[in-house]
Amino acid sequence: MSSSDLKDLEKQGVSDPKDVYAAYQYGEGASMQTFNYSGVYGKVDDPEKVVDAMFAEMEKNSMNGSDGAMKLIGEPEEFTPDGFENGIMKCQKAEYKMGEVDPGGEGIPNSFQTPMCVWGDHSTVAYAVYSDAAATGSGKKIALENVATQVANLRDDVRVEVK
Repeated sequence: MSSSDLKDLEKQGVSDPKDVYAAYQYGEGASMQTFNYSGVYGKVDDPEKVVDAMFAEMEKNSMNGSDGAMKLIGEPEEFTPDGFENGIMKCQKAEYKMGEVDPGGEGIPNSFQTPMCVWGDHSTVAYAVYSDAAATGSGKKIALENVATQVANLRDDVRVEVK
């Protein structure tokens, strides 16, 4: 996250935010799946307020159809997957536009939709984006609830006590 992102989070109620980022990849080429997350840890006064503010900021900054841009689709939906406690999670579809397809790339989409989720609790706020090349290539929809479950598992894995 940029320094201005961190300042925005402080304005939204995150005290002394420290940023974190990770990217995970499984497979290659047409079978590649990726999972990226970025967030902060610190003291969060009102997790739902910060989660909603993050979605509002993403919507405000979306390029609504420009190449290389992300556009949110619909409204965030709240999820509580098994094992997800003491926090709030909302997920929403996002569309990424990649620009024009090279000649000879017939049948290759120039955009794809994928779920993204934002979670918040009293010590962390983060967003995660999942993509699946095989699903994208075949036009298969990726269910929000499936990604919410993966994000809940990720949250369990990345949260540790700060000493």
